[in-house]
Amino acid sequence: MESAMTIVLEKVARQLDFVLPFQSTMDIDDGSEAESNPSLFRTRFLHALVKRDLLSPSMAKALYNDWKEDGALPSVLLQDSTGSIEEVVERLLLSSPEEQRQVLALFLKDYDQQGEFAKTLHKRFEELTESLDLFSVASICEALVNYLSAFDVLALYIPIPQLLQRLLVLVDNLDWEDIDDPQMAMTPLGTVILFLQSIIGRYNLKPTALESKEKSISAEYLIQAGSVESVSSLSSDEEAVYNDWHRALFDVTCDGVEDSLVRSRNPKILLKLAPVLMSEAISKCRSPGAGQDELASLRNGINYLQEPLLNWTL
Repeated sequence: MESAMTIVLEKVARQLDFVLPFQSTMDIDDGSEAESNPSLFRTRFLHALVKRDLLSPSMAKALYNDWKEDGALPSVLLQDSTGSIEEVVERLLLSSPEEQRQVLALFLKDYDQQGEFAKTLHKRFEELTESLDLFSVASICEALVNYLSAFDVLALYIPIPQLLQRLLVLVDNLDWEDIDDPQMAMTPLGTVILFLQSIIGRYNLKPTALESKEKSISAEYLIQAGSVESVSSLSSDEEAVYNDWHRALFDVTCDGVEDSLVRSRNPKILLKLAPVLMSEAISKCRSPGAGQDELASLRNGINYLQEPLLNWTL
């Protein structure tokens, strides 16, 4: 491996002024900024390669004359902590979105600590999904889906299908009867589901890659979201749930979404029902004799579906 890396770097030696080997000096598509100091990049990158025995110290020196074997730069990821990767992971978990982006930006720059950070985050993720801590898991999912270049690097160190399987188990096993405020929990549930859909699409994962007979999980409902076209395509059980949600969202005389409705069935079923609900409401507005009542009903449903409670269902 060392000889292969040496050959590659010898061929691109004149290009080491590039900010990163996989990006230009322009911002990345998720808004993260490129390394602004090519010299620092070369130093950190070469030290990371030498540390992993992918490059010899002599070759590193040949590629960059200012490189020194004992001149490793201090960890940028640990600069604001007591020296513990666990502390950095907890900071990611508990921080504001802006601070989370800062942590992930440092993670991208700290090649020496990337592997340890990824493994520690994965372990923490497993603990949180195991304890069905929806809000904490959703916080991590939101941070990562908003910084996909960081997730791409994490994917080099952790098994993505296994991580997504754990999320699928979490979604399936949430006890909505036991959640104190089920409507408040709908928003982080949506964050987790949107994260699942985003990563499945980004890596073009097939449902079979995420199936587990032992855990009885499937990602089919994520892949097929929006594929049902009419009420007649629903099972009798699904149609009963459909009627309850239709009444709550589109009946202007109804009190709206009540906790008992959310608790009655895992809300993930709304990925299947919400498009049908909207389609049927629009159809009624276009039918002969439709008037202000049908329009008011449609507006009522749209208002609900635009709220964080349900906006992840469409």
